[in-house]
Amino acid sequence: MKFYRYEFRLDQTGGVLALMEFILHKETPMGYWIIPEWADSGWYNVKRLKRWVLKKSLKRYAYPTKEEALTNYIERTKKRKMILKSQIISCETGLRIAENFKEKLLTIKS
Repeated sequence: MKFYRYEFRLDQTGGVLALMEFILHKETPMGYWIIPEWADSGWYNVKRLKRWVLKKSLKRYAYPTKEEALTNYIERTKKRKMILKSQIISCETGLRIAENFKEKLLTIKS
């Protein structure tokens, strides 16, 4: 059984949407232990690479279909964009307040 996860990676062309593939390492009644497909050769310490994926969770690290993985990537990226926009607004507001405060201090000292 395979699992999939999309991630964006920067490269020389500007970026690429990379599909990461995982294979089932162990199944339990509650979920799956997965490992990257490239780690299946036996040269890697699987204990350090394996990830837990719940069977019935709304959010998972990887998904059993490429379509679900792509939908998850889109939702993760929308949420990340929203968080980053909020942080930019906070930074701009704090910077504006600090610059105004600095101007007032310089005016008082003169």
